[in-house]
Amino acid sequence: MLYIERQPSTRSVVLLIVLTLVMYLGCLTIHELRASDEALHAAFAQDMVASGRFLQTHLQGRPVRAFPLYSWLVVLCSGFQTPTTLSVRLPAVLALLGLSLLCGLIARRLQSAFAGAVAAAVVLTSLASFRIGCRAQSEILHALLLTAAWAAWYYYGQQGKKWYRAWGIALGLVFVAVLAVGAKALFFFYFPLLFLHRPFNIFHRLQGPAHVFTFTLLLLLLGTWLYVIPGQPFLSWNTIMAGASESESGTRFFSHLVSFPIKSIVYLLPWAFFFWSPFCLALRQFENDSNACNYMRTIIFCNVFALWLLPGASPLLLLPVFGAMAILIGVHFEIVIRRYQHVLIGILHAGAWLAFALAAAGTAFWCLVTTGLISIDDFSRRWPVFFAVALLITMLLLWTQILAPGSKRTFRSSILWCVFAFRLVVMFLYYPLDNWLHDSRRATGLALAGLGQPLLEPVTGVDPDTALPPEPPPATTFHQLRRDIPRIYLHSNDFYQVETFYLHKPIVNISNPVHELPTDEATLYVLSARSPAVPTHNWEPISPAVDPKLRYRLQLCFRPGSTHTQQPSGRQSLLAIQRVPERRHPDAPPARLQLFRGSRR
Repeated sequence: MLYIERQPSTRSVVLLIVLTLVMYLGCLTIHELRASDEALHAAFAQDMVASGRFLQTHLQGRPVRAFPLYSWLVVLCSGFQTPTTLSVRLPAVLALLGLSLLCGLIARRLQSAFAGAVAAAVVLTSLASFRIGCRAQSEILHALLLTAAWAAWYYYGQQGKKWYRAWGIALGLVFVAVLAVGAKALFFFYFPLLFLHRPFNIFHRLQGPAHVFTFTLLLLLLGTWLYVIPGQPFLSWNTIMAGASESESGTRFFSHLVSFPIKSIVYLLPWAFFFWSPFCLALRQFENDSNACNYMRTIIFCNVFALWLLPGASPLLLLPVFGAMAILIGVHFEIVIRRYQHVLIGILHAGAWLAFALAAAGTAFWCLVTTGLISIDDFSRRWPVFFAVALLITMLLLWTQILAPGSKRTFRSSILWCVFAFRLVVMFLYYPLDNWLHDSRRATGLALAGLGQPLLEPVTGVDPDTALPPEPPPATTFHQLRRDIPRIYLHSNDFYQVETFYLHKPIVNISNPVHELPTDEATLYVLSARSPAVPTHNWEPISPAVDPKLRYRLQLCFRPGSTHTQQPSGRQSLLAIQRVPERRHPDAPPARLQLFRGSRR
């Protein structure tokens, strides 16, 4: 009997929205900010709000060459207030949701409502989406803007023959993308257009008055932006150029040729089993608009081939073609599932059983932690019960929605439930442990702010290479003075953008406190290794001394009968999961950072 998927209903759309909100918003604030990008965007936005300088990016009062678009969105999501962890990552989630909606509408127009629902689901539930959807990165903005630019060019130009509008909207979106990622937006947009065949007649369109006029306007806009606003980057290719500039041996280049497509397919999971369908000649007869599908196939193939031959390029740089791939998968999904339902349903059930087994293992693990048979250093006692219950609910959902013999779920809905289950396993098993082990920078910032029990509080009785000398706790803390502190001066060669973010105050980096600290302020707040040598003020610490360079590694101790693993209930642990400081190089002394308040004499 031919397998036929039911057409999506309002209930299916609501289900997709609810699952998306849980999968993304539920973990936005779990991890500390990444120093390489997220903390920088937060610092740029913090400086914009504090100083009112929105056109040029500044890091702790110093101008830097960086693309400003994502930082502007952080300012908007923060309501022109001090950024928070949620507001820093929210633009990425909103851009992903926008890309999903755009791809769904395009696939619906090209094929059917069914294709639109699948295209939206591909964008929201792929591994690449989970990787970049919860991180404050500009690449997801790049993907959204270029997908919209390609769509506008096709629908207003190739179909509507309104070429001034087509080129104007497309190049306007490309200009906005340049503000997010730089000149590579121009390359990604134009490069696949050069390989279009009939009926597009692309070289005639490029020489036409509409393109010449709008492209001239684009160049004028870019020139004005780069000339009027000093220090704006344009030719920075970030990872692409960094990888291309490295001296790659022949062996590494050929390994890249093998690993790049494999990683790209892995990032497309669980929809990687359908990536071949848009390029299958036998399936093209079912396309309602073959010109649009050929257009998107050209976009995908040209950009993938260019990055495939570029050594050091990351598969995540293919995000601009992610939308086109999602649309084509949605267009061909219905016919593919009809023809290969037995194989695909078998793969789906295997994945569901794997998720069920992982959820069961996670439930057992947290139950052992709750009973004390497994101990985790400095881990909250109430959370393991919640994690165990959440994973148990995950198992029940998998059984009732997919694995039960009488389940009537469609293949499309079953994929969503399976992905949702894997996401819950990651959220309630992997994320808590990963956050517990790699949370030292956030703990340092909270320790400086005097909030809670600081993880990096000076301790004794540990490795002398990683411990700070004990000091008495400060009489007054930063948290008690928060409302009275207008800004903090950082005297350090390092910016410590992650640690200072959790102080939620404007930071000004200085190199010479005697000459750079203002003389007209009665009270100053300085973050430095030692008490500032400024004789005009009396200095007192208002935070514990912390080691911002301290990092931890995992250590498992099987010590049954040890008094160190004995729980308050009297039961002894069979396994102790500990985090111990990473050993330093013998010539590298521990770093030191402390917040001081200076009152004028």
